[in-house]
Amino acid sequence: STYNYASPFELRYGTGNPNVNTNNNQIGTYIQDDWSPKSRLTLNLGIRWDYESHMLNYDYVTPKNVVDTLTRYNSQLITPLDLGRYISTGTNRKPFYGAFQPRLGFSYALDERGMTTIFGGFGIYYDRSQFDLFAVDETQKLTHPTFNVQFAPRGAVPAPGQVAWNDSYLTASRATLDNLVHTSGRPEAWLIDSKAKVPKSNQWNIGIRQVIDEYTVSATYAAVRGVDQMTLGWANFGLKTDGSCCTSFDIGAHGFNNFIYSTNDAKTWYDALQIQADRPYRRAAESQIGWGAGLAYTYATRSIQGVDNLGHVFAFPNTLGIPSHPSNAEPQRLVANFIFDPPFPFGIQLFGPVRPRAKVRL
Repeated sequence: STYNYASPFELRYGTGNPNVNTNNNQIGTYIQDDWSPKSRLTLNLGIRWDYESHMLNYDYVTPKNVVDTLTRYNSQLITPLDLGRYISTGTNRKPFYGAFQPRLGFSYALDERGMTTIFGGFGIYYDRSQFDLFAVDETQKLTHPTFNVQFAPRGAVPAPGQVAWNDSYLTASRATLDNLVHTSGRPEAWLIDSKAKVPKSNQWNIGIRQVIDEYTVSATYAAVRGVDQMTLGWANFGLKTDGSCCTSFDIGAHGFNNFIYSTNDAKTWYDALQIQADRPYRRAAESQIGWGAGLAYTYATRSIQGVDNLGHVFAFPNTLGIPSHPSNAEPQRLVANFIFDPPFPFGIQLFGPVRPRAKVRL
């Protein structure tokens, strides 16, 4: 209402080279073996190893103006940072070679005919998405910084941190806007922890399967525990003592819009029960027409800590202000599948999934 559409209130402007010339090689190896020490017991043993050559932008050097400002005002930030970890020298980030991920599984038939079987498994999984989520963007903060300019209403005296509006800013001229942002704009600096961990999850399941005539019915409990999840917080903002938002340090007065820093403080929990019934495909003895079908119902609960929702990277103002809470957009799911032979020749089969969903928010 103050501006009354008479002039813009803000400019976000990216300048410089938007292209990133870098590389990242991913290597993954996996070995697996099935072993049956007894006729009714089968063990599945495997291990995977992953490596990324440039996962956390190892040769990145924090720009001097960021280092100087952070060094001078770090003690006044709402979340002071360990400068030895958040200032990158180009040599203090080390590749991660420890992504060994064992996979264990078993099935055991309780009777000789294999009518009743218990089964389960456990595995460790590392996330290999850090290069795309963090390393590339961190580089672009240097090569293609985004500046933020706050304008005062038309004809008003600029408040601290604002720039007086001028109609000359309504232009596509890069020279005019470059001059504006380089004299009045405030870029944002990303600070990635040199000791950042690779996000990891432990996953396991246990279940029982029963053969009833030509049908198979099973019940399975599955769980996932995610740790060391990467998030980005604001060093210059924090929550008040009553938990409301926000206290802040005006880093904008010292040339930057925000200092964004990484943590591994987010966690996730997932628990699910799945009931499944299948009729494996088979043809009747007196006919060339066969069919098969399956139906699976899953009820799941999911909680997260440190971010608002799964898939979020930014945790405003920081992960400490976001406690563990339910996050489940789809706790119930029903999936059906089928395959059958139409009553005509040529060996044609029809098949497909059916996914009606029941969304009930927790």
